[in-house]
Order: sequence, then structure tokens, then C-alpha cells
Amino acid sequence: MDAPAITLYRASVGKRSWLILAAMVFILFAGAHGLFAGILATLAFPGVPYLLWCVLHPRTTHSRCNGRGQIQSRWFPWAHRQCRTCANGRVIRLGTRIIGPGYAKREHAAMVAARRTARAGNRWR
Repeated sequence: MDAPAITLYRASVGKRSWLILAAMVFILFAGAHGLFAGILATLAFPGVPYLLWCVLHPRTTHSRCNGRGQIQSRWFPWAHRQCRTCANGRVIRLGTRIIGPGYAKREHAAMVAARRTARAGNRWR
């Protein structure tokens, strides 16, 4: 009897899809209404849902460690180390750092300050 296949979660709309959508909106609006209207539509159409998503979901998976909080050695696959730029595999989104809620901005500032203090004391590795 075979073990059931495990289906991994896959995001329905990835970053590449948003970029393709933004390019299509820009081409359509720039061709129909001019360059300025194309730029405004490109910023508004995919930008408004992104900003709303930044407020509702301020954290994203850290791309360097794939959300695990640890990085696997390339030469020795059984060796791991803690990721230096994230604490637990999650990071604050760029949009959240700019327009997000106050608690997310404070959390990001605290993480940056902790990294800076550790580097100054030569304890960051």
C-alpha cells in the first residue's frame, strides 16, 4: 500500500503573475489613453490590492531561507545554520514598512536595531 501523496501549498497568484498583470494594464491603458493614464492605471490596478494586503497580512515568507528560519549548507546538506536576516522565517513586507500598521513598523525597526547591535558587538555570526 502506497503512502498518500502530500500536496504542498502553492500560491494561486504569485509575484510573476502580478508583474504580468501590471504590464498588460500599462500596455492597454497607455495605448488607449496615453502614457500618463497608463502609469496611473498600472499603479492603481494592482497597487491597491497590494496595499490592502500589506495592511491585512504584514508578513511574508523570507525568500532566502524559504520560511524555515535556517539555511542549509550547499556543501554539507546535513548542516544548517540560523538565518541572519530573519528570526523565524517571516519578514515584514516592503509595503508594510512604508504604509502598514504601527505595530508592524515597530517590529521591523526592532529587528533592524537588534541586527545592528549584534553586528556592532561582533555577535552576529
